[in-house]
Amino acid sequence: MALPILNAMHFTALQSLRFLFLLLIFLSHYSFAGIPPLDAGGDCGVAFFFILSGFITAHSRGRQIEEGSYSHRKFLTSRFLKLYPLHLLCLGAALIIHWNYLSKKCYLCHEGRFGLG
Repeated sequence: MALPILNAMHFTALQSLRFLFLLLIFLSHYSFAGIPPLDAGGDCGVAFFFILSGFITAHSRGRQIEEGSYSHRKFLTSRFLKLYPLHLLCLGAALIIHWNYLSKKCYLCHEGRFGLG
């Protein structure tokens, strides 16, 4: 049985919804300039984001699965190579920010109570 093909307009709309929910999830975690975090259903947004992402991924791999050319190892390798470099870059940036700004601020705030000096 052939899968129904969604045109590019459908995927654009779905990708836009994914972005909207990603933005709502982000805003539910962070406060800006003293404004408390936006309570916009972050838990529901996470569930919807994962469900929609799973649907898009499954649909994009459907033809490969039907033809028998789908490789789980190839899929996982491509996802790893797509996501892991950005993860390392963000981790490095977070460590640099911590060492150069936050650790000094923490030390000054607590006046060396943690055995730092």
